Amino acid sequence: IALVYELLSDGRYKASTKNGEEYFDDFVSGSFFSHLQMKPNRNKKVSATTMFKEVAYKEKKLIFYAAIATLSINILALATSLYSMQVYDRVIPTGGLSTLIGLSIGVFTAIFLEMIIKLSRATILDFATKKMDLTYSHDILSRFFQIRCDRLPKSIGTLSGQLQSYGAVRSFITSAALNLIIDFPFTFVFLFVIMAIGGWKIGLVVILFLIVSIAVGFGFRKKIDEASQKSSMASHKKMGLLVEIIENGENIKSSGASWN
Repeated sequence: IALVYELLSDGRYKASTKNGEEYFDDFVSGSFFSHLQMKPNRNKKVSATTMFKEVAYKEKKLIFYAAIATLSINILALATSLYSMQVYDRVIPTGGLSTLIGLSIGVFTAIFLEMIIKLSRATILDFATKKMDLTYSHDILSRFFQIRCDRLPKSIGTLSGQLQSYGAVRSFITSAALNLIIDFPFTFVFLFVIMAIGGWKIGLVVILFLIVSIAVGFGFRKKIDEASQKSSMASHKKMGLLVEIIENGENIKSSGASWN
């Protein structure tokens, strides 16, 4: 790991490494770079919500690739769902063994492609996550150092738990983006296929369950928010207790207070 902080007039890069100050004419192929310092804007306060959105928006290209992979997975899932219908309609009544073999080869190929695409999507999201984590970590630590000492919470462990909880927000942003862009619109494609094959009455059953699911989600939203908040606070307190026990382990043992 090297911190590159200057481009000299002779074209060399000045960097700080574990061996001290070093100069590079070029970098190894495949080197990974990340901006550790953005342009400072001291006159404007950026909210945490804005910060998370801006960082995620910078990785929109990778998220778009993941969205394409998700779209392909949904299409293949639709194709494999039609396999059982073809077996019941064409293979069983006629005893067509050759048709069954052909359909099976096709569906196994689709399943294999779906597995490859899922692995590709996981790799893309993992790469995007690493890039976002680097920026998030730097921005959050910068915010931490701007807090006045008398405003810091008394429990160091609770504060560390709160600083680490940004990972949950980041994972929610990536998953919510894919669900909103691809999975939800594709629901109507599945609905159209169901109505085209089974008729509008079967489609009404799906629409009814969709409406019930949305209503239940909105109905329990407030309770879920309250439960999530309580769970987060309990998790932070647990982390705080653990950190403080580890830091003061010698005092706890010497005073015989471990039972408490």
